[in-house]
Amino acid sequence: MTADVDDEEDSMGGLADNIRREEKEMDEGSGEDELSDEELDMFDDLLQGEGVREMTEPVRLVLTKLRKLAYAIKNSPTIILPKWFSIIRELADMEPEKRKKLSLRMMPRDVATRWNSTYDMVKFCWIYRKAIDRITEMRQLDLRKYEISEDEDEWNIVKELRDNLKVISSPFNPYVIPAMDEMHRDLKASVANTALSKSMRSALSLGLDLSNKYYSLTNDSEVYRIAIAQSYIQRTSFANSRKLGGSKGLSE
Repeated sequence: MTADVDDEEDSMGGLADNIRREEKEMDEGSGEDELSDEELDMFDDLLQGEGVREMTEPVRLVLTKLRKLAYAIKNSPTIILPKWFSIIRELADMEPEKRKKLSLRMMPRDVATRWNSTYDMVKFCWIYRKAIDRITEMRQLDLRKYEISEDEDEWNIVKELRDNLKVISSPFNPYVIPAMDEMHRDLKASVANTALSKSMRSALSLGLDLSNKYYSLTNDSEVYRIAIAQSYIQRTSFANSRKLGGSKGLSE
């Protein structure tokens, strides 16, 4: 591997670690909130385990590349964005049967304060992977550093993320806790799935730990408890699933 490639990998590794700055850049001028310091500290704590940062690096690197690519396309309306749309048109003309799927769309951004935006981004990227490969191959656009490598099995990571984050939907308040139950079950099953790559299983285990931290706070949220109580179906489901769980009663 050449020195240039090593330097590029070191640079991308640094980007993957600097999530806080990345989110600030992505949200600048959009009016969207950043993660709180408490939440950022929570993420940092999860990465402190022995070997966790190294094991999850491939997944974090792929996500960082895609986030930065989406940001680059959005912020170059006169150069990169027209080329992006041109590539999509060419691919749609080459494969007419996929024309409906390959509509002219901006690449979704992954924003920490938006529920489910990571899944939306990786789902889109898997569908538009040929367009992403093409645009990152163009040296004149200076996007090679965001290329998703087949040799490093990075597209497989995108596919695994898409498949395993699908469980994360966009629930209304009454559905939040039942949805968290479902996410917990699916994440736990995925972490135990030896068919997935080690880096993916490690990354999902972090997600499982984080969901447990948030889940532990729901008993202290009156909003969640009131919202669940307002939905008879969800109230019944929640009560039945929590009979032996030791959660506070909804009537409290």
